[in-house]
Amino acid sequence: MKGRSVTTESGTVVDHIPCWQAPALLEVLKLKELAPRTILLLGQTSKTLGAKDLVVFQGWGPTLLDEQKIALLAPGATINRLEDGEIVRKYPPRLPELVEQLVVCTNSRCITNAEDVPHRARTDEKKPSSLHCYYCDHKFSALEARFL
Repeated sequence: MKGRSVTTESGTVVDHIPCWQAPALLEVLKLKELAPRTILLLGQTSKTLGAKDLVVFQGWGPTLLDEQKIALLAPGATINRLEDGEIVRKYPPRLPELVEQLVVCTNSRCITNAEDVPHRARTDEKKPSSLHCYYCDHKFSALEARFL
């Protein structure tokens, strides 16, 4: 972003999103009401990634569930919280070992698709975007999952 300035008085910047994945992230976060106050930068030059996406949300801060969604779709992302135009906190989103009420198992024969049971999946520490259904142990990626 050399030579460009992206500022907001208060809000959140999600940086280091894999290139061209920011629109999918916005869809999963369900933040359409913030569209007039959201800045999307796609395909930006990155020293570490080669290319990356960046999203600036004015006046919004992620919930714990939002952070888990970001961690699944953009495992190498950084969340930057802004207040009065300054970064007050910078951190990577984290996933617990067990995510609940976040994604639906992709196995059509799983009990979660037939009965009213809580949706649970275990995360893989070595491969953050890989999930294992708590009930049927079906393995699936965050990119193929349906988010609640």
